[in-house]
Amino acid sequence: MSKEPKFRIINKTSKTVTVKIGPKTVTSSWEEFNQNFIVVDKFWAVFNEEMKQKQEKIDDIISDICVCFMLQRGNADPLKKMGALGTMGAKFEELQKLVGCTNAEAIQLVQSRLRLLNPFMVNPIWNDEASLRKPNFDLEDEDDVEPESTKEPISDGRPTLGDAFSCLSDLKKKLENE
Repeated sequence: MSKEPKFRIINKTSKTVTVKIGPKTVTSSWEEFNQNFIVVDKFWAVFNEEMKQKQEKIDDIISDICVCFMLQRGNADPLKKMGALGTMGAKFEELQKLVGCTNAEAIQLVQSRLRLLNPFMVNPIWNDEASLRKPNFDLEDEDDVEPESTKEPISDGRPTLGDAFSCLSDLKKKLENE
């Protein structure tokens, strides 16, 4: 049995309620709040049954879009790829209607799910920060490559940070002497 997600009630006034949903805080009227949530105690609320079913349906649609995306990127025959593209478009429209969001917001929802799946994919979709930090190895001989420390900086005549702060040039001279 999975745990039911709880949402923290941050602020209550006579007209509005502020709830923390994930990283965002959402302020709504009491009427709208009571349509979607059940108050557990003074500080916590959970989704009501109608909202739970809606969330499950949204989750299923996002999963279907992810499967279509992977089929479209994969090594399937062209007919399967075209079918996946057509299904993906219809699922995006269904997701937009159910959530009540724009196309860009629906794409962000799907991208967040695909980012979770990214480590398991053969061809990564997006470059994460770790892969951007990996050094690019060239096919040059190591003897031909000049060490980084002996390379002279390229000066193109533009002002630098050292020009703006004279103390930096003094620091550079001290470090070169040591």
